[in-house]
Amino acid sequence: LQKFRDELKNRSRVLRRLGHIDADGVVQLKGRAACLIDTGDELLVTELMFN
Repeated sequence: LQKFRDELKNRSRVLRRLGHIDADGVVQLKGRAACLIDTGDELLVTELMFN
């Protein structure tokens, strides 16, 4: 169970740093866009779209 919590914390940190969620964990525009992408590389494609 602790391993799962650590993994969730790490993934949330990445999403926060990329701007997909805010400090409260609320999904932002980039996060919503990533949800619509169906390629398997959602974070990469979203970063390319927004930069």
